[in-house]
Amino acid sequence: MISKSDILKALSTVQDPDLHRDLVSLNMIRDLEVEEGKVSFTVVLTTPACPLKEKIKNDCLEAVEAEVGSSVDVKITMTSSVTSTRDKAPLLPGVKNIIAIASARGV
Repeated sequence: MISKSDILKALSTVQDPDLHRDLVSLNMIRDLEVEEGKVSFTVVLTTPACPLKEKIKNDCLEAVEAEVGSSVDVKITMTSSVTSTRDKAPLLPGVKNIIAIASARGV
């Protein structure tokens, strides 16, 4: 019988290519479900436009299959955690416009 700890152990070998730490210690693995012959989990990326999303997904699949075998159905959902204002309140109350100014001096 496959356990959640077996899957987490396998996924702890998968490194985030940018942060150079494993996905488990970075708390990027969520909603882990293990049933007879099935494993499903979500990988929460730091950005929705992650260029290495497919590499991370393939690395996760390879790690899980190496631990439990290829006969197990593995479903991986890729998502991202994006921070935003929760109540849609303006960031600077009373400020209508913001103008950014930069100088190219010394170039």
